[in-house]
Amino acid sequence: MRKLHLILLIPFLAVFCDSCKEEEQNSLFSNPNGIDYLQLKVGNFWVYDNLTGALFQEEILSPYLDTVSITGTQEINGNTYFVFESTYNLYGEEKGVSQVVRDSSGYLVNKEGHILFSETNFIDKFRKYIVWDEVTDSTATVETYMFSNIRSVEIPFGRFNVLTFVKELQYNKVIDQQSGQMYSFHYAQGIGRVKYWLDKPLNKRIYHRRLVKYFVQ
Repeated sequence: MRKLHLILLIPFLAVFCDSCKEEEQNSLFSNPNGIDYLQLKVGNFWVYDNLTGALFQEEILSPYLDTVSITGTQEINGNTYFVFESTYNLYGEEKGVSQVVRDSSGYLVNKEGHILFSETNFIDKFRKYIVWDEVTDSTATVETYMFSNIRSVEIPFGRFNVLTFVKELQYNKVIDQQSGQMYSFHYAQGIGRVKYWLDKPLNKRIYHRRLVKYFVQ
């Protein structure tokens, strides 16, 4: 009789363990948390794929995923900033700090004081500066601002209505009949960044990250 109990117990344990694995895997997914676009809380994380194309050419999906996490806070001039760390599997590099930012009345501001997003200001140009663009081997003038309306973007995790921060580049020379490029950073309510461009090119390609799973609280 004892052997029979053991035989009956083994399938139950197998099902229970499978259920635990499934629950653990599902814990990597989260429901949107309220209406905040920024989701600044230590412990939140987002997992992205990496998609790219050579300049003005077809897109190619990288096999590497990368994770962005909020790992802590810093006090700077009496303000609390949140530290974002990112893996860089795409580049074969170690994990490092990608952003140090705070919420300033609906503006996402970095420690240099530059605005990276706004929930309310769709009129002003936030910043204008000149950079060297590695992809085109030329200088470019950059302007940053918010798109004036809600857009819809589709990513592996689903389709979302988003507010979009823009970095618009105007090259000092025309390349393949293109005089500029627009890089968009999309934020969804209750989630955070769902799609955005990376500043660093790889083999003359610019990558953007698309959300595949996330956890916010």
